[in-house]
Parts: sequence; structure tokens; C-alpha cells
Amino acid sequence: MPETGVTVSFPKFRKHGTWVSCLRLARNNLAKAQILYICRVSRFDGETITEADFSAYIPMQDANELLAEVFGGASAEDDDEAGEPQGEGKRTAKTA
Repeated sequence: MPETGVTVSFPKFRKHGTWVSCLRLARNNLAKAQILYICRVSRFDGETITEADFSAYIPMQDANELLAEVFGGASAEDDDEAGEPQGEGKRTAKTA
């Protein structure tokens, strides 16, 4: 993370059940569920942290960047390389 200099690692493959569990604990509050999920699957300099530690010690800029990396999918650079215009999904038309 650029502001704190902490190295964050998380597995490339993450179980869906972990997300469902975090969503249940957060009572369907997506913002809280995302933080709980990151705290469960990520290691901050090799250590796990709690939601309270995350809120207290991780600055908003670093938190937003981490959330975007974990939940955002492909970066804008990857989209540009794919050759498809941004915001355009693939569509198929049904003919009668």
C-alpha cells in the first residue's frame, strides 16, 4: 500500500463461502462485508488484522486502493489491451 508501505498479500483463488459468511456477519452491509472479507483473506506484512485494526490503522487512500484491487477485477490497463471499448458488454440479439 503506497501510503503506509505495508505489503498486503491475498490468494488469487478465494472461496465464495468466505464472502457469504462475511456478508452474513455484516448483516448485508456491503461496505462492512468488504472490510471483513479483506481482513479474513489478506495478510498485512504476514499478519492478520481485525476489522477494528483495519479501520484504525489503514488510511482511506490505502483502503480504497486495496478494495479496488480485491473487488475491482481487471485494471483499466488490462481493459485497454483487450481491444474492447470500456463500458460495452457483449450482446447477442434474438431474431424472431
